[in-house]
Amino acid sequence: MLISCLVIISAILYFYDYVKKNYIDLTLISEVQTDEELPGTWWGFVFNAEGNSLVEHYNLVLPATDYNENILIVSGGRKLDSLWYRKYSKLLTKSHHNNPYLGSVKLNKSLHSHTIYIYKIKKINILDDEYGY
Repeated sequence: MLISCLVIISAILYFYDYVKKNYIDLTLISEVQTDEELPGTWWGFVFNAEGNSLVEHYNLVLPATDYNENILIVSGGRKLDSLWYRKYSKLLTKSHHNNPYLGSVKLNKSLHSHTIYIYKIKKINILDDEYGY
């Protein structure tokens, strides 16, 4: 009986580890004003400033960043309250190169329709959850 309970508890803890939210520390490093009206519904990773469509579209001047150590995140119109991933998300990206986690965010309720927010995080193998896999 005791062994059965321990097996069940171990299985629950193992499953919980795969579904819990793993939060990533966000550091706000810049706020950029733009004339364009932003809807406050988009965000994206910047893995390299060269050739990034968000950087080019908004003519963003990004701070010097070591992309071997960090990733930048750009959010249009809303601050990010949190960023997380769940371990099971790797099961959804097995066919993708490097098998990344899928990151999700909680956007702040306040809309600042002419502000782009730039964050820095420690490098992790991650894509945004809107990725078409």
